[in-house]
Amino acid sequence: MVAGCERRRLEQTLAAATAWGIPSFRCRAAPRGSAQRTPPSSRNPAGFAPCSSRNLAGLAHSSITKYQFKCGFCDCSPCLAAPLLLVLALSDMTLFLAGHTALEFWRHYASAPTMPTNRLPHDEAPPTWCEAQALAKALPLLKQPYNVAVSKHDDRRVSALVRCMVLSCPLPEGSFLQTGLGTYVASAPLAFLQMAPALPLPSLIELGYALCGHYAFTPDPSSMALEAPPLASAATLAHYVGQARKMHGAKKARRAARYVLDGSNSPAETLIAMLLALPLSLGGYALPAPTLNPRLTTGKHDAALVSQQCYRPDLFWPDQRIALEYDSLRHHAGFEKVSHDFQRGNEMRSMGLTVMTISWPQIAQLANTDRLAHQLRELLKLRKRPHPEGFRQRQASLRNCLIPRKRDVLWR
Repeated sequence: MVAGCERRRLEQTLAAATAWGIPSFRCRAAPRGSAQRTPPSSRNPAGFAPCSSRNLAGLAHSSITKYQFKCGFCDCSPCLAAPLLLVLALSDMTLFLAGHTALEFWRHYASAPTMPTNRLPHDEAPPTWCEAQALAKALPLLKQPYNVAVSKHDDRRVSALVRCMVLSCPLPEGSFLQTGLGTYVASAPLAFLQMAPALPLPSLIELGYALCGHYAFTPDPSSMALEAPPLASAATLAHYVGQARKMHGAKKARRAARYVLDGSNSPAETLIAMLLALPLSLGGYALPAPTLNPRLTTGKHDAALVSQQCYRPDLFWPDQRIALEYDSLRHHAGFEKVSHDFQRGNEMRSMGLTVMTISWPQIAQLANTDRLAHQLRELLKLRKRPHPEGFRQRQASLRNCLIPRKRDVLWR
């Protein structure tokens, strides 16, 4: 039978697998329907049925070796259907997903259950080929080679499946989260910091917006942005990179975190906010940072003028009550949607807001973007600032980095 510590580890793994929606398997020796005839004594104290019930928790009543599972229901030879997921979870290995692989995890498995942990890659054995194979089976949406964190240069492995990132310096608390599937994944702030050496500064800022935003993508590259809870906040990014000063790329990450804003609902909103609010030294227009998608509730005196209880403008400058709305061709096309947008704009104006709209042609054409930025500067009552020497070159570099919108970039 399974030892107490192994049983607890197994039950935690099986509970996590059930939460992930991973299918169970059937013992090939047990007949269908036999679970209903199972005597109560064959059930474990937690009430889990044996493996023939198609419940992964049935393995908690099995005899286990490192890579084999012996059926506790029929005492037959090891079940050949045992998934590699459980090999990954029950063997003595742990994988710490980092960098680009961690971002892929958060993109494809953001809704999966995770829990805080203080465990770090220090003193862990280097990853093996078998462990990487098991990871490929457990998390098939992650692309190879996997970025895995190790603590020593001697533990690095380079193969078609694994690329190692050395994390030898002390890490702040909360650097990794436990997935419950035999793996640990870098938190969003750590993944942000690990991507700093490989990305130009504008792309790193864009990544920060995505981590702090409310959008994500399905695995289909042609799919639209979906609503998703933010993985971090601008404050947590700044706090984390401020603590991890000894890590490679920390200085660049600290600079990028200063310009990240919370609350973006789409990659296009991120692009607009960056073009308008980044400083002149980075090619932006140096406008005051807007609030993204704030909740504006209607007052009693507005009840007769509006049809909604609250509004969320895409970009909002609260002191001057200026709202900027992005009208995408995908989400705002068609007679009904256009009519709704006109009504929404009129109602926001009746609340005393100045409402402007922007569409993709205004973003893609530099002259149109210049004109919009000048109009906003006038509305914000800001004096016109002369462009410093080399501004147009920096602006072109920023736009080339962010436009066109390529979906092969993970966070767009």
